[in-house]
Parts: sequence; C-alpha cells; structure tokens
Amino acid sequence: MRTLQFIFAILAAFAAGSAPSAGAESRFVVAPLAEQRDGSTPEVFVVVTEEQRFSFVAPRGWSVFHNDEERLITLRRGASTLSIKFGKTATDAANAADHFLAHLREIFSGAEVLDRPSLSALSRPAAGFDLKWIHAQEFPRMGRFARAPLPSGDIDFGLICPPDEFGAHLSTLMRLMNRMRSAPADEPVEIPVFQVE
Repeated sequence: MRTLQFIFAILAAFAAGSAPSAGAESRFVVAPLAEQRDGSTPEVFVVVTEEQRFSFVAPRGWSVFHNDEERLITLRRGASTLSIKFGKTATDAANAADHFLAHLREIFSGAEVLDRPSLSALSRPAAGFDLKWIHAQEFPRMGRFARAPLPSGDIDFGLICPPDEFGAHLSTLMRLMNRMRSAPADEPVEIPVFQVE
C-alpha cells in the first residue's frame, strides 16, 4: 500500500510539472510515469505540447513508442497498431469530418468506408471512420480512425489491424480515447483512473 501511495505522489508531482516557457516554438515531450514492472501497475504517460498537457494509460500488453518529430505515439501488439497523433493546428469544425476523410484516403489509397461511427474523445465529439483496404503487401487491413478537434490542434486516434482482430481491439481503442485527460500547459493534468483489465 505504501508503494502505491509513493507512486501516486510521484505521478501527481510530474503531472503538475512546469509550463512551457513563453515564446517556445515547438514542444512535444512524452514521459512515462509508472511502468508495468510486476503486472499490477498500468503504464501511465504524460504528453506535454506547446499549449496542453495530456495523460493516458497504455493498454496492457501493448508496447509504446513515440516519434517526437512527428508528434506521434504508437502502441503495438502483434500485427495491430494503435496511434495518437498530436496536431499543431485545428481543423475548421464545419468541415472537420470531410477534411479528415480526405486525409485518410490519401494515406490508405482505395480504402472502403464501412461505417461513420459517432465517437467522442477528450469530452468532445470526434469525426470517426471505419475503413477496409488492401495493404501494399496484399494483406487485408481494417481500421477505425477518429479526429478530436481541440483549439490547440487536432488529436487523431487510430487502430489498424487484420480484419479478424478488429472487433477484439475496438474496445481497447475506445478506452484509450475515453480515458485520455487534458489540461492547459500551465495547469496540472488529471491522471486517468487505473483499472485492471
């Protein structure tokens, strides 16, 4: 119990952190706060951008990678990938879904739109699309993609996997989207509630 209290104290201290300095041009920092050492503590990450702080709990069994230059976090498990991309600009809300679909069609040439689910992330409505396409190596792939518009920049979430794993991983993506927290960069960010899965 004392170890868990110590971990929470460290999490709270890091999540409060310091705000980015005025006039900072570009900032993207990803930091793990707690690691899955014995399988009982989820892996928690805080992401700091120019205007916002974000926190999320990585799903168990997924390896986490980040590319600071692309402002991209990827989580991998076997042939499946979850992603979170932190944009620097916000899309016009009136055309957000159309712009997002056009962007996805540039990436996944020939993709078929299977569904346009009603989604939300960070307490905001998110444009969502379920797609199916043939990968360059002729493997079929399915994906769910969501864009949550924030004034500080759009956040894109994605799941890409073989069709037979799509249903199993949808709930993982939805938990990731729904449990992510945000706060202005000069304020502490809430740490998502741990739930053993």
